[in-house]
Parts: sequence; structure tokens; C-alpha cells
Amino acid sequence: MGNETGSVRYYENQRILFTHLDEFEDKANTQILNNGKKHAIICIDIQNKHFISDIFGASFSVKADEYVVQVICGKIIDRGIALMFYAGTIIVIISYTEISEVTDTVNDIRTSLGKCIISESSLEFRVDLVACIHKMTGEISIREAADKLFAAIKYSEISSGHFFYDDMLDEKISKELEIIKSVDEAIANDEFHIFLQPQHYLQHEDRVLSAEALVRWIKKDGTMVYPNDFIPVLERNGLITKLDCHVMELACRFISRHLNDRWFDDIVISVNVSKVDLRLSDFIEYYTGIRNKYNIPDGRIEIEFTESAVFEDYYVFKQIMLRLRKSGFFCSIDDFGTGSSSLNMLKSMPVDVLKMDRMFFVCDNENDVERNNSVIASVVAMARGLGMKIVAEGIESPESIDFLRKIGCDVIQGYVYSKPLSLEQFEAYVKNYIPKYLPVAETFKPVINDKDIFADRETLYHRYIQMLPYISAFVMELDIEADTYNIISYGQGKTFMFEPNGQYSGFYENIILKNIHPDFADIVSTELSLKSILAAFYRGDSEAEFELKMRVYDTEQTDPDDESLYEWCLCRVYFQKISKTSKPIATIYISNIQEQKEQELSVISAQRRLNNAIKGLICEIYDYDIKNRKADLLHTGIKKNKLDEIGSGPCIADFNSYIENYIHEDDRAKVTCILSDMEKTNYTGNEDYYTEYRTLSPLGDMRWKSIHFMMDNDYQGKNATMIVNDIDERKIAELKKERHSRKDKNTGVYSLYDFYESVQEFIEREGKTGDHVMIMLSITDFEKIKAKDYQYSLDLEAAFVKCMRRAIRKDDIMGKYSDGRFVIFLKGIGVQYIPNFTSKTRSVFENEKYMDTDLSDFCMGISVLKDKNKTVHRMSMETLGALELAEQRGRSEIIITE
Repeated sequence: MGNETGSVRYYENQRILFTHLDEFEDKANTQILNNGKKHAIICIDIQNKHFISDIFGASFSVKADEYVVQVICGKIIDRGIALMFYAGTIIVIISYTEISEVTDTVNDIRTSLGKCIISESSLEFRVDLVACIHKMTGEISIREAADKLFAAIKYSEISSGHFFYDDMLDEKISKELEIIKSVDEAIANDEFHIFLQPQHYLQHEDRVLSAEALVRWIKKDGTMVYPNDFIPVLERNGLITKLDCHVMELACRFISRHLNDRWFDDIVISVNVSKVDLRLSDFIEYYTGIRNKYNIPDGRIEIEFTESAVFEDYYVFKQIMLRLRKSGFFCSIDDFGTGSSSLNMLKSMPVDVLKMDRMFFVCDNENDVERNNSVIASVVAMARGLGMKIVAEGIESPESIDFLRKIGCDVIQGYVYSKPLSLEQFEAYVKNYIPKYLPVAETFKPVINDKDIFADRETLYHRYIQMLPYISAFVMELDIEADTYNIISYGQGKTFMFEPNGQYSGFYENIILKNIHPDFADIVSTELSLKSILAAFYRGDSEAEFELKMRVYDTEQTDPDDESLYEWCLCRVYFQKISKTSKPIATIYISNIQEQKEQELSVISAQRRLNNAIKGLICEIYDYDIKNRKADLLHTGIKKNKLDEIGSGPCIADFNSYIENYIHEDDRAKVTCILSDMEKTNYTGNEDYYTEYRTLSPLGDMRWKSIHFMMDNDYQGKNATMIVNDIDERKIAELKKERHSRKDKNTGVYSLYDFYESVQEFIEREGKTGDHVMIMLSITDFEKIKAKDYQYSLDLEAAFVKCMRRAIRKDDIMGKYSDGRFVIFLKGIGVQYIPNFTSKTRSVFENEKYMDTDLSDFCMGISVLKDKNKTVHRMSMETLGALELAEQRGRSEIIITE
């Protein structure tokens, strides 16, 4: 379909792209390039095309395209032609005398599109565009020139404006394309290696307790491709995820190899993750899977995210970080201070480590050194107050070490200590490291009634008041910054017997950690370590209180699993800082509460037994007349879920009527069968009959119940005790577990029946509120592939599903419709979001292959659940019809029906 604007023709229909491009080339060759003038080809790309579509909708986006092309055509009337190459991308060929005429035209177009209004909607929008200009010499075709220019735009670093295409740019693009083609082969050939840059802990004698894994590409011939040459390329093309996953595997392999080596004790390895990785739906599961594959314990791997990735989508990233920490990873923010961070968001971000960007430590003006150091000290104090470890990166000067140590910086990473090392070099470095920048040692003096701490009566008074409730407790006073303690009271009995004063970090490691119950090791590390207490003080906490189990008696037995060695304790940490001049002090109380705890547990046990007894009264109890099939209600149950749908109160219920009207049709036969068996049985003694069935209310609600018939000698075969219980919650949990086990073994998705059951459950639970979408996909020519190689077809399906999972959300439901066909239910996605979903799906499948088969070669049918009366079955039939229509029209087709 074409439209005319003056003498310029442009095209909208994207489905016949090559036909239009051919026509465009013919017109350019016959009417423009032969007019005896100079010519230039301009490729214009709208940078915020997706933003316009997301904000204003797909229909507005189409009108915006039309408006943009009309503006462009209006600027080149009588001296050029334009083609809408595809949505948001335009090719222009223009005649000129001086090249400045071309740049003036581009600037004029940019100015006109700086603020646009589509009259029929009165909506304003701004267009950001990048234009690449190339003088046409006749050496290459229009098609080849357009390809080169669009590639140049893709690889350029500018986000708005214009630039000229030249040979250097051509060479750069060629190199990048070569890198893209070589990545998979390089991974397969083990050309990527990790180097480890040691991280030295300033507050722990400069020991190496962690390292950052940095990737290096060393080809088989020994030549090295530098990170700055290949990492930006892979990030631009979405291939960085493959490399990140490979680096994670290399790091886990290294950790696993040295877990039992003494020199490697407590060392944490950090790996970098690109923000592109966060788009993968199975990102956390994949990284956790790699870690579990090598049996890496919790807390040995740190995941590094750049500051820009963290604050690009703060709320999404916060959830990712919480899940990572729950999975046993540490999390850190790299390059902090590059300009994107928000302190307001940082305070609630669950971050373990903050890495200061190297630019913090670059100061060109000597007069600004003091101000620069003040900023650094403030960042360190902030991080410590938030309970984060602070790492200074890129440190090269020994003079910086003393300053960073003094202000409380935890870690230094930089050439001042070591460059990145190969794995063999790193091992030798750690084993043979001798600290070379330690401060002059000072004689240790424990704090015992130090005048600076207990200088005034107000301090003593506050300490005394706080001690009163814990007069029989073990009490310790801690000078947080000096890492020294002073015991005020040993408490009752043989709680702890050791020196009355000393270094708290030693007391924590040798006394607390060795006497704590294994189940409470985590809470002790997060509440009673010196680092945690310091962080809580700087956060402004006033106190912390928690219960734990400790070994509190002198004994030679050391078995940590012997429960008799431990008793319950109440621990309380109280923070006090009376004046600006006094030191930060924490008072630690540990009280034995074993007796109180035993009383509490006794009450809880009695309550649990009572609850179990009550549960037995929840069921309905009937006297059942076997011959006449009538039930006489004896007990209604606490829930009053009795069979009173056919009567009220104690009654003689017609059980045949109950079966016909309230039991699910698929379960009626088994209940009736039991009744018949009881009627036919020649009674000889105690008999029990039990089954489970579903009931349906007049509103269509379904619940699971159990029915139990018990007979004994007293009834003489005429009557039975009938017990009816509600088992809906238990049965649903069992069915979900069973359904999970019935998933297709090859692909891991639901069978068609279970898919429908899961969708129906969701709709019954959530109701038909909002829009939902059902999608069917079919792999092109799958039947031919299957006929040729059955095993290959199975592997192809598995590869296709694995790729598809990256395009959908974790909670969406996916099933197998038939061989080569899959069905997906997207929850809460309206029709307006379908273009975004299909675009994302195509981008996920782009360049994905299994062996020789292109995984992106599939058709898609889509149906939207907007009608509340539409059933799941009808929705699936509509989706199937849309898919079959798409298959008829051709490959990679998408059909949507409402």
C-alpha cells in the first residue's frame, strides 16, 4: 500500500518488505541517481520508537510513523525519495550540490520532530533520531549501503544527532561482526579464562579474603582480545549472557576444586553480571543450578551488578537481590558513584557490598584533595551505617591505604597490591602473601573503666538502669570502635568463665561461636559479630533482642548435636552514646530463660494436643440406614459443613438425592458402588468403607470431601456410622504435586489435560477479572522433522521450550498441545500489551538455533479472554483457529483474535 506526498512515495506495509525495497531501488536508479547531481543516502532510526509505543499504544505508534515520514517527505520534495524500511526506520536518498545541504536537511528534520502533535488525538510527543549519512559513489548498491548504515547506527555510541559513515567505521563493524561470530566457538574451545584480582581487608591485617573474577579472552594462537574490545560488543548484541554464564561456571569449578584447601578457607569469589542477564526469566534458577552442580556452600559467591543496572528498575532489582540472597549468594553494587544512584533507594536495598568507583580517588586539583577525601569518608561512613562492606577499587597509591584504613574502609582492590592473576598465580599469591602495608603495631590495652567511657555520672546511671531487669544475667560492655570488652557481671551459675576483659572479636570467635547451637549460628553472625554491632550502631538502632540456644555449663563433651548441652537464653544488645565526645558503647546481656521456655513449650504442646482433638470434631457424623439409604444427622461439626443442602438441622436425609444433586458426576459411580457393596455384603463383623469425592454447590463451586462408613456388631448390618469431612485443602495440595509429576518428561511442561486443569483452577480462584491471553505456537515443518529423525524432533522440542521460557514469566502456565505445538496462558495481560510480548518473544528467539533448525521459525495464534462468559475450552478453540490461520498464511506469522 502506498501514499503520495508531493513527488515522494513512501510505504507502510511491512509484510512485503523486499517488494517495496525493489521498487524503491528502481525508482532511485531511474529518476534520482541519473539526474547528473551528487547524491547521499541517509538512514534515519527513531531511537524512542518503543517508548512511544509503550506510552501511547500500538495504534498511536502507527500514526506517529506516518507523521514522521510525512515530515521527512516534506523536507525533501523534488530532490529525493524516502522509504519506510520498517517501523521506526527510514531510508532517504537525496540530491545535493554541497554536502552542507544534506546536514542542514537532517537538522531541519530533527527540529521539526522535536515536538510533534497528531491533530486527531491532540497528543504531544518528541522524536529522538539518529541519522547516518553516506555519499553515494556507485560502488555499492542502495541495499548494501542501507545495510552498512543501519549497522553503523546500531554500533554507534550516540543517542541523538547525525554522523558520516567512513572506512574506519566500516572496519570497526567488521571487527565486531567477527567477534560476534567467534564467541560460541571460543567458549567451546575454552578460550575464555578467569583471572582473579585479590581484595585485601584493611581491618584484618590486609588478608586476602575475597577476589573478583575477571574474564580474559586468550585465543589458541596466544593472542589476547582485550575486554574493552569484546564486552561492549556482546552487551550490545545480547550475547553477554552466554559469556556471564560461562564465567560463573568457571568460577564455581575453581571454588569446588579448592574448597577443602586450607589456603582457600573463607575466600569469596565475586562474578560480574550484566543488566542484560536480568531480562532472562530463569536468571536466578540458572545461576543457582550452576552453583548446586558444583556443591558450592552458601556465602562463597558474590554477584556484582553495576550501579546503572541496579537503579534502572529499582523495584524489580530489589526483588531479584532478595531472591539471590535467599539462595545463598552475596550481592554487591559495582561502580558506585558513577551518577545513577539514589541514596533514598540505596538505604532499603538489600546489598552486602558497596564498591566505590575508581573515579572517587582521582583528583586533578591539589586544592580539592581535602574536599575529595571528605566525600570518600562520608561514603564509607554511610556504607558502614547501612551494614554494608565497602570496597575501594582501582587503588594504585600506597598513600591511599593509610587514609582508607583510618576512615574505616573494609577492602582495597587495586594494583597497589596486585594486578589480576591467573588461577595458578592467585593460589601462589595467597599462600605466600606477606603484609607490606600494615600500620605500626600498638600495644593492646583492654578497656577497663576507661575515663573516656565512664567519665560522668549520667553514663553510669544509664548503665545501672539498663542492668536492673537483667541483674542475674551475664553482662558485657563493649567499646565498639576499639574492639574491646569489659565484663560487668558473670551472672548466675557457670555461664561463661574466662578473662574479665580483652578483644571482643576474639571473644566472639572463641566463646560465642563455639558455644552456640548450630541452628542459631546465622542469627548470631547477623546480630553479635563486631561488624553487625557496628552497623547497627551507625544505623541508629537503640536495641536488639532475640532468643537463642547456647552451651552454658562447663563440660568436656563437645558433640554439637547433643541437645542436652544447650539451654535457652535471651540476648539483648543495648546501644548508648550519651554525648558527642563519648565513645560508641554497646551493652550485651545474656540471660538464661530455660525454665520459662520449658513452661512456654509445655503450654504450646498442650495447645497443639487440644487443636488435634478439636480437628476430630470438625467432621459431620451421621447414622446411616443402609437399606433405605437415609442419613440421620448426629453431629454437625464445628465448621457446620453438614449435608444440610437437602435439609436443615438434624434430619433424615435422602442420600440418593444428595448423590444426584451435589456429588460431581465423575465421582457418583464410586460412591454408589460403596452403597451397593454395603447392601450386598453378608455381614460377618467389623467393616469399613472409605472414598473421596467432589461436591458441587448450586453456584458451581467445587470442594473435595471424604466419606467413611463404619459398621460394628451392634448395628447387625442395618446401620452404619457415616463420617463426612472436608479435605479440600489437602486434596488440592496432593493434586498439584501429582500434576507436577505428570509433566511431559521431555520438555517439563504440562500435558494438555493438566494445562486446562491449571488454567481452570486459576480462573476459579482469581475470577475472570481483567484480561488474560492464551497463545498457541507451532514449530514450522515439525511433522517432516519428526518423520525424518524422531530423536532429533524430541531434542528440538526441548530446546524450543527452554528458549520460550525466557520470554514468559515464571507464573505463566505452559503446556504441550500436540507434537510440535505448545500452548501458553498469560495471566493478567491485556490486548494492548500483546505487541510488546510478541516483540520480546521474537527478540528472545533471534539467532537461536538447535543444530541446523532455526528456533525462531514458528507460527503463533493468540486469543484474549475478555468475555466473562467465555470458557477455557472455547478460548482454546479460538486460539487453535488463529494458529491454523497463521500456519496457512506462512512462516513466522502471528494471528490475534478477541
